[in-house]
Amino acid sequence: MVVYGYLIFEETSIPLQNKVTLIGRAPNCHIVFSHPSVSKEHGSIEFSESEGAIVRDLNTLNGIYVNESRVPKGGQAYLYNNSRINFGRGLFEKFHKDF
Repeated sequence: MVVYGYLIFEETSIPLQNKVTLIGRAPNCHIVFSHPSVSKEHGSIEFSESEGAIVRDLNTLNGIYVNESRVPKGGQAYLYNNSRINFGRGLFEKFHKDF
């Protein structure tokens, strides 16, 4: 099993086992949040050898924030070890990359 990184949520470590991890409220997402400020398909975390780890906003209403800066709607931001990520309002994650 390949683990590309982890999201830390309420002291729970969630392994990211896909090159593209879909995050949202919909049951087809890899990581499902039932919070009303999270879109059905809110965002994704993607890994590539050339770009490293990025979080992508999937045109959400309530946005994604990385280290308190909003990711442009439909845009992306690079993730580094211990980056803080908010999906919607008040959902806090911390990204950890295994090196």
